[in-house]
Amino acid sequence: MAQYATIRRRHHDKEWEIPQIPRRHRVGEAKVRAALTGGPLPPIRFHDLRHEAATLSLTAGVEMKVVSETLGHARSSFTADVYASVIPQVFKEAAEAAAAAAPRRVGLQRETSGPSI
Repeated sequence: MAQYATIRRRHHDKEWEIPQIPRRHRVGEAKVRAALTGGPLPPIRFHDLRHEAATLSLTAGVEMKVVSETLGHARSSFTADVYASVIPQVFKEAAEAAAAAAPRRVGLQRETSGPSI
């Protein structure tokens, strides 16, 4: 969506021609035309839907191994490399889970024989 706003700005504000925009942004001309006509949704490929399904699954807390098997990847490390990098929330939750599982030292209480100076 942010790219659509950029395309519109380039065309309307900077007066770029339609053939110039796809070359500069490495997108198809159909995507540029959809952005300029204000279509309801950008053109979506089947692979985009697959990526979105994986991203939403990981965001929802589905295990990486399950998502990897669903996508048919040989290794879950590949799935993690490709899909988890786009979800900062997944990394934050993983860090919080690890922090919660780590044993914590209970603060030492000093015995005091009077007020400290």
